[in-house]
Amino acid sequence: MAKRLLLGGGAIGAAAALATGVAILSSHHESVASGETEIAAPLQANGPREFCVRSNFNLVEGMAGQCLTPPQFEALRSRPVIDWNGGEVDLALTGPGPSDPSKPVNNCADYDALTAKGWFALSNADMRREGYFKRACGALFWLARARPAAKTYFTDGAASSADIASMARSMRMGMGPDVETASNVEKVSDHVWRLAGVNVAAQIFEIAHADFSGGGLGEILTYVQMNAVGGTAVAGSVGLMEKEDPSGRCVFKPNEG
Repeated sequence: MAKRLLLGGGAIGAAAALATGVAILSSHHESVASGETEIAAPLQANGPREFCVRSNFNLVEGMAGQCLTPPQFEALRSRPVIDWNGGEVDLALTGPGPSDPSKPVNNCADYDALTAKGWFALSNADMRREGYFKRACGALFWLARARPAAKTYFTDGAASSADIASMARSMRMGMGPDVETASNVEKVSDHVWRLAGVNVAAQIFEIAHADFSGGGLGEILTYVQMNAVGGTAVAGSVGLMEKEDPSGRCVFKPNEG
């Protein structure tokens, strides 16, 4: 049965996601030629395990172009979340109690701590701003857990058109009550894909390739942005693109955390 990917109605401008196509390379150089690929050399016992962010993937202040270890990615959770043009995003969260005052947040550390306690965005404006936090904090959650993959079924650590088509067949796209399966796959640019449906379209942004789940197999950290065709509603989800064998299907598993 096709997995339904039904994303919420929060709108974050379409241009906000255009800066998310990135690739992460291990400082120990994974050799990813084709099919099932092994690491070219074992990790050094005491060497740093850095992953380099490429392109314009800059969801928090000072993130773009950095080569960082997972603990350093974790530290970025205290940096201000920014919008698509680099401006700091200020978000007000409302407390779960009737007498709780609203609190301003501008980074993932504070956002995650408060939302875990039941704080939420109340106004339409804050719900729109919250989309940037969900994208940035979701990506940092996985980047802080990145490890070199022992093997991968993604050629050169990237998705192919066949992988994206397979992923499209395994999920349903929808905003509101209507859902559908994508009917067309198009490569927009390196690591960026577009799925077209009748009423809903989606863009797939490959963020990083690494072992994120800890099983040794390479996965692609991915951002899926969905929009209503002919409308302005936009929603997104961060998750992992997974492929468990060379000829098997490719699936996207959104982060539920």
